[in-house]
Amino acid sequence: MAGLQPNVYAAVFITMPAAIVALVLRLLSRRMIKMKYWFDDWFCVIAYIFALAYCIDVVYWTANYSLGQTLPPPGDPSADHIREISRLCLWLEEVFYTISLAFSKLSILSFYWRIFQHTSIRIPIQIIYVAVVIWALVKWFLTIFQCVPIRFIWDKDIHGHCTINVSNFFFSTVLCHCILDILILLLPVFPVAKMHLSLSKKLAVTTIFHSGVIVCVASVFVLIESWKYNQETVQLPHDSALFTAWGAVEVNMAVFAGCLPTLKPIFRKAFPTVGGLSTEHTRSRDGRQTTPPRMWRFRRSDKKKNDTESNTVTGPVHLENVASHELQHAGSRPPRDPLDDLSLYISDVESQGEEVSEIPDNSPPQR
Repeated sequence: MAGLQPNVYAAVFITMPAAIVALVLRLLSRRMIKMKYWFDDWFCVIAYIFALAYCIDVVYWTANYSLGQTLPPPGDPSADHIREISRLCLWLEEVFYTISLAFSKLSILSFYWRIFQHTSIRIPIQIIYVAVVIWALVKWFLTIFQCVPIRFIWDKDIHGHCTINVSNFFFSTVLCHCILDILILLLPVFPVAKMHLSLSKKLAVTTIFHSGVIVCVASVFVLIESWKYNQETVQLPHDSALFTAWGAVEVNMAVFAGCLPTLKPIFRKAFPTVGGLSTEHTRSRDGRQTTPPRMWRFRRSDKKKNDTESNTVTGPVHLENVASHELQHAGSRPPRDPLDDLSLYISDVESQGEEVSEIPDNSPPQR
């Protein structure tokens, strides 16, 4: 093993397991709360399938056709064959890369659509959704049909021609999807900023949705490598190694980051007493079952106070208390996703003028 091959293997075999573990935990958490899979879940599965195809292509190229290594000068038959297969592998990677990132973005946007109901970012979500679809279709079409006939992309011994500059194409399409990533990261900031919470709590909620920063970092490195790419290079396996490695990080981390905000049921199950994830009932030192202090009281504005006083909802700090409260009065109605309560909370704050205050409930614990 020589050249940049260790970098390529590290990029694949560190990020790929993280993505599959996050995806499995995401699907498991949905089953734990007895919620049906929705579009965001299925889009995430599709994104991982093509991310896996991308990684398989990278490993095959590295193990068999010298990705990351320097080749002999043109004229060597074995080296020319490696260049031909390298062009084919790079072309397939671009196809898998485009589809995987597109569905990762659609998964996150669908997740936002489900969570941020009745908020002002619904229209921006739709606009970015359409932009992602257009970006994916244009990039996918131009990637496949960049040369006529298609086989001329990797087989230069046949008669054909290419219709686009590959270097400029790579850079421009990567730049577009970097901008889309930044816009997607900014979307939750606006509704969270309108929540009547302390700055530390706003930052905590925002952090949940900003795990995709690592994807933006990988996108920047892909952008840099695409800027340096030379389509006339005779050292394609070496010159495209870092571009390929950062692409593997990007597609896998996009799946990983998209799954993190959905894993609250898993974390609550694994760490029931950490960071406000405690269950509704705990036990005191003498072994008696108690209920945690009620810290949050949701109140509507003064002008609606008289009409809604009897409907005031109180509960522990964790938002899923609202779902359990509704379930007690709903018979066999299935439980709600805890994150859905965040959407209700944000929509009330934003559209109904609700006020939130920290009011400790000093009532004695239940025995």
